[in-house]
Amino acid sequence: MFGVINSLFSGLGLAGLIYTLLLQRESLETQRKELQKQEMELEIQSREIKQQRFESSFIQILQIHNNLTRSLRIFDEKNNKFIHGVDCFSYLSSWPNGIVYFWLSGQLLCKAQRREHSRSYVTGVATPQSDCPLSQKYMISFG
Repeated sequence: MFGVINSLFSGLGLAGLIYTLLLQRESLETQRKELQKQEMELEIQSREIKQQRFESSFIQILQIHNNLTRSLRIFDEKNNKFIHGVDCFSYLSSWPNGIVYFWLSGQLLCKAQRREHSRSYVTGVATPQSDCPLSQKYMISFG
């Protein structure tokens, strides 16, 4: 009589063990799916952070460019006047004969004299001033 009850309890114990293994398997599968979702979210966040870094750096570069452009001055010796900021670029694209002096952030960088003028660009030679960080003559062109 006890042999049948022992067999019944052993069978129920084995069934319980199999059921527990199936539940653990489902739980592990659910955890695996959640980890995959988290990995995808982290990858998306990583891409967004890289994009934000790029945009931030790009905006800083644009601000630096704008500040440098605003602080640019050219002295036109022929007309005895200063040209400021963005107007310097249009002035240089139609660079007249004569010497011009380049100033940046209040510091005299160099003087330049026009060499030639074609339809597409103007070239000249820039001679650094003695206190200028540039140390050689440079060919410059504007188009």
